[in-house]
Amino acid sequence: MKYGVPLKNRTYVLAHHANDSKLDPIRDMLPVWKSCMAAIQYIQVQKIKSGEGINWLTAEDVKRLHLPLSARQIKSVTNQVNAALKAWRTKTKKLFRKELFALKKLSESERDRLHDLNNTGKWFTDPHAAHIMDTVLKTNPFPVFRNVRTMVLDDTVCQDEQSSTSFDRWLRVSTPTPRKVVYIPLSESDYFTSRDGEEASVTQVRINEDNSVRFSRVKQSPLAEKRAEGRVISLDWGLVSLFTTDDGRRLGVQSYERLKRLDAQLLALVKELQKNKIPFTKSKRYRNLNTRISDSVANEVNRILNKLVEEDVAELVVESLDFRSGGLSRKLNRILSRAGRGAVRKKLAALSEDTGVLITEVNPAYTSRECSGCGFASELNRRTQKKFRCVFCGKTCNADHNAAETIGRRRSVFDDGLLWRSKEAVLAAVDQRFRQRWGLEADSVRQRHQRGHSTATTDLL
Repeated sequence: MKYGVPLKNRTYVLAHHANDSKLDPIRDMLPVWKSCMAAIQYIQVQKIKSGEGINWLTAEDVKRLHLPLSARQIKSVTNQVNAALKAWRTKTKKLFRKELFALKKLSESERDRLHDLNNTGKWFTDPHAAHIMDTVLKTNPFPVFRNVRTMVLDDTVCQDEQSSTSFDRWLRVSTPTPRKVVYIPLSESDYFTSRDGEEASVTQVRINEDNSVRFSRVKQSPLAEKRAEGRVISLDWGLVSLFTTDDGRRLGVQSYERLKRLDAQLLALVKELQKNKIPFTKSKRYRNLNTRISDSVANEVNRILNKLVEEDVAELVVESLDFRSGGLSRKLNRILSRAGRGAVRKKLAALSEDTGVLITEVNPAYTSRECSGCGFASELNRRTQKKFRCVFCGKTCNADHNAAETIGRRRSVFDDGLLWRSKEAVLAAVDQRFRQRWGLEADSVRQRHQRGHSTATTDLL
């Protein structure tokens, strides 16, 4: 790969042919790896708080930690910790910017100063920024590695070697406790060999909850060029239809019926486990059902979005995810909310990298209540899950269709899509736009209608 060219990473699982005598030392690595990650993270967080940023460990740091690892293994662990902290830092900058927008009584000079400080990541060196970080850390705490099940090993710890035997390749893994070398035979799939890209010098080793071991290799390739021409499509997502487009298409409707069947199975299993006083985390059936639910959502998300970008599309406009549905149990809603957000974010990121489609996010606040026709926002506009009727202009349509149109409208009307504004600031901006358009105070219209005086009229459209 050319130096300086933006790259995308793709991970591919390779089948292994190792018995337990080879796998047990690999399994024994995980608790040691996690404890070392936690120790290194502590050092790195202290450096972040002192304003140093995310750097390599010094010889003094390593000596102070007393880690049961070789220098090469410490480097590999540090790489994994630093990658997690860099992802945390990227998200933190976005959240800090959002909190900054929400501060109303702030001079422009102070806002600019804090904005510049946010770009440097030196939040904890400034009292005002540190106070804002107290709020940010509540929703985006520092990474915790107690639940990590994947070790990212570079080639100094896990060397990939071509094979002259019946296996395609071997992994030469240096384990810390006991210190030994383990050789893992691997087979390449046709899917892996057919994918574009050059292999990175990294192997991901995952120890699953059932103690099975999975080995993956990473391929890198250049990012796709941005599409210069094409339509802009805005999307609203839910569960009755996974995606609704601003041109009225409802995609993935059939998945809801499948999820309802899985919900019935989940409720029956939960009731059985509770009756027998079995923790959910200890039940293999419960874990497998969770996997089936997550996979079902991910497969449908991938299918729909892949088909969508085959069209003449240059940009997708989206909002924050909310996969909750009134027709499903609270437990399944929690599973879907987590799995759905992860599946869509992952797929959108992949589409941007693979196809060059631009992904634009807008603030989700009030998109389900704001009329895409006149811009009036009120909770009275959407009295049911399916139907939208604006109490000001009288526009009536499918609620998800209106939300998709509003998402697209928000992207074109507001330069930043109101992305970093608080919920209150979003409503203020929407109301201001409404006042500019119609010469009326939105809050007065809302109060009037709540007192029972209809304001709907058809001659405003």
